[in-house]
Amino acid sequence: MVANFGRQLLEAVQFMHGQRVAHCDLKPKNVVADLHTHQLSIIDYDLAMFVDGRNEMVRGYVGTDGFTAPEVGILG
Repeated sequence: MVANFGRQLLEAVQFMHGQRVAHCDLKPKNVVADLHTHQLSIIDYDLAMFVDGRNEMVRGYVGTDGFTAPEVGILG
């Protein structure tokens, strides 16, 4: 079951990125799992951004302290 949820999370992020959407606040609180159906959902798209180009980067500080990508400290 854990491996299934991990696979679903990776597939969901891959799908979002394929649609050129950056969630910008992905953390455990924003991932919910239904233990009956074994379905995972990503929620809370308040900080999400549409990225115009394939090589465009999100600029500035976005997200929750402690859950931002390591490179945010370098680029932000």
